[in-house]
Amino acid sequence: MKTKAKLIALIFASIGLLLDVVLLIYSLINKPVPCLSGNIDNIQINCSKVLNSNFSSFLGIKLSFLALIWFVLLILSLLFLSNYRKFELILLIFGVVGILFVIYSLITQMSYIQALCIYCIGMDASLLGYFILSVISFIKKI
Repeated sequence: MKTKAKLIALIFASIGLLLDVVLLIYSLINKPVPCLSGNIDNIQINCSKVLNSNFSSFLGIKLSFLALIWFVLLILSLLFLSNYRKFELILLIFGVVGILFVIYSLITQMSYIQALCIYCIGMDASLLGYFILSVISFIKKI
């Protein structure tokens, strides 16, 4: 991955990490997350509804905690593994895992929970941006 692409990837990962840390902090202090309100095509914007739903955990672990691990590992990989021979493949795997989470997140928010979390959508956008960048970087490297 070239330096410019690596910097952009770090920006995507940092934005996602920042949004996730906000969710984790409010989760730890047991307070509702400040969130915009309203509706988009009969789907309400309600972070608390999303974050307190049955879909906010996987095997008893909060998805925001799993996202924290994902973002930290990605940032560490970007900073310290760039000389590793299979660097682009590692970054592509991160991207695929990230895009699978985006698909899960959007489907559950829109179809099952019937509510959107602005922070989650922001993380989804950063994951999508990172995924596109990792695919392009992987293809150009081959």
